[in-house]
Amino acid sequence: MPKQFKRARITLAVIGTLMHPALYAADETVLATVKVVADAEQIEQVSGKTLEKTQARNVAETFQYQNGMAIGGGGNPVAQKVFMRGLEDTMINVSVDGVTQNMALTHHEGRMAFDPALMKSIDIDKGTGSASAGPGALAGAIRATTKDARDLLRPGQSMGAQLGVGVFDNKGWRSSVSAYAEFDKTVDVLVSGSRQDLQSYRAGNGQEVGNSASDQDTLLAKASWRLGEQQTLSVSHSQQNDNGAYNFRPNMVGWDGNLPIPQDLKRQSSSLKYADHGARLLPKFDVNLYRSELEGMRTDKGRRYGEAMKNHGLDVAFVSDFGQHWLAYGVNYRRDQTRAINPLHVLTAGSPDSLANRGRESASVAGAYVEDNYQINGQWSAYGGLRFDRYRYEDNFGQEFDSQGASPSLALNYQITPAWKSSVRYARALRGVGVQEAFWMDNGAPDLVHNHARINAEKAQTVELSLAYAAGGWMANGQIFRQTIRDFIGTGGDDARGNIGKVVSDGYELSGGYQGGQWSGRLGVSQSKPKMNGTALADGDFGVGTTTGRSWLANLEYRPQANISAGWNARMVESLSYRAVGPKSAPDMRKAGYAVHDAYLQWQVTPALQIGLVVKNLLNKYYYDQATYAYNVRMKQVLGLAEVGRDVRLQANWKF
Repeated sequence: MPKQFKRARITLAVIGTLMHPALYAADETVLATVKVVADAEQIEQVSGKTLEKTQARNVAETFQYQNGMAIGGGGNPVAQKVFMRGLEDTMINVSVDGVTQNMALTHHEGRMAFDPALMKSIDIDKGTGSASAGPGALAGAIRATTKDARDLLRPGQSMGAQLGVGVFDNKGWRSSVSAYAEFDKTVDVLVSGSRQDLQSYRAGNGQEVGNSASDQDTLLAKASWRLGEQQTLSVSHSQQNDNGAYNFRPNMVGWDGNLPIPQDLKRQSSSLKYADHGARLLPKFDVNLYRSELEGMRTDKGRRYGEAMKNHGLDVAFVSDFGQHWLAYGVNYRRDQTRAINPLHVLTAGSPDSLANRGRESASVAGAYVEDNYQINGQWSAYGGLRFDRYRYEDNFGQEFDSQGASPSLALNYQITPAWKSSVRYARALRGVGVQEAFWMDNGAPDLVHNHARINAEKAQTVELSLAYAAGGWMANGQIFRQTIRDFIGTGGDDARGNIGKVVSDGYELSGGYQGGQWSGRLGVSQSKPKMNGTALADGDFGVGTTTGRSWLANLEYRPQANISAGWNARMVESLSYRAVGPKSAPDMRKAGYAVHDAYLQWQVTPALQIGLVVKNLLNKYYYDQATYAYNVRMKQVLGLAEVGRDVRLQANWKF
């Protein structure tokens, strides 16, 4: 997305954590990296260079050093689940190159999937989204952008290729090949493919975590055409395949009947974008047309079955600059469809009415928004936004739902001194009922999960106060927040989906750091206390969130030369008392705290050759991430997967 549009979007979504441009560049740090746009706006960002240094290979390793985020599920990529401020990723708008990724096939599977090695940057907006964040951003947004040819070409090149090879001590290997070119500085093309073969990994106690092996293939093709000084047309297509013999519930062990079965997950998405940077008094605008398909298949006792989801959408964004006012406005549309593949419990000729499950669902949302960023004077600035969305949904039993509403957002910022800045932000978002997890359309009795006849739209709001400092290489920032979601849609005790209550997450995030000369470092701490109807969220609150202990993050990096960087990352989580999954009489349990350390070294040997060495879990700590499903009273054991033990990784990339 062009900088002009990104500037407006950033202003709206994250006015809560403003800093001075003196903060160091995103690609030079690992912990809670920050991107600064224009003179005052910023968002948290994970840069592609950071992901290269740390050799991130899945979603968990992408976000593990972001303040306020936790990822449960162990080392198996299909079992991992992202939590932001204690709330699940089902409430976060996730997109890659503008293509929506919010599709849940089977529990965790399919919600968030991308190859970190292909990422140019990942922007993170926490809290209820602003007007331009898109429809239904109840808890925030994650927007990933993949690399293009210009990111890979060496100086003076018009075409080139890159070959990458990596080996993992625990346990696996990765290979990739890319070809890219730029013609007459108007057309650029990139084609990149990779394969990652992972065996069942060892936990910190040396024991193998069974049924965690997987094969992953990715393909990315992108092209852009600069039609003139102001216009750009671009197209992209990506494919991802993941297959392995996982447990039926990949994020658990020991559950009744949870035996390993072959499972395949396939995703493909395409987008067509047109951007006009405007001329004279004309507005700038960005048009994005996209389509995405996701399919999960299982083979169990000779039966081949699964689920499929697809969506398509259109986003149109305008930006007009009127001096002290920066006006952004646009429309969004998305349609989702889901179906069961080779189902058992679907309406057939002669079936009684009680089995009238059609095995398919559809939903759509259409919305429009407008927002204004107003620079009042040298010290004060303000933001106001409003969006309106309409949702329509037809479920697998033929019930129809319709909801609509407005979502306002406001912010006020004050530059106390050249170094200190404060802000207050308020944002609301509405999300109507939409397609459910596709797995429930065919498994168990057809009415195992059905919708109540009336379901209200979910209504979220965030109130956040922020204070930031930046001067002389030093920086610090902090936020306190309350996030509330009313009429939360979930499954109650009657195995029916409807409005089950109110979710509230209170918390804070603090971080500080320094960059000077060859050294940079950061320290962060965060804690969220999410509750449902006044009760702390626990491991059994699927689709809502979970509670973890206070988390500390640290990073130190040393760059003795321009072509060498070495660093250390640490994540420390304090112990936590929690409610075990089971009957109401289940005892309170305690999740152990832990400290995990990583180290990395990257050496640009020549302009064409780069070598990286990473040691994950340096001290070989045996632990369960606190966001992972823990102890089950009935089963009398921890059902989640332990995290990966020490893993030494060596990677080399050659450019030709």
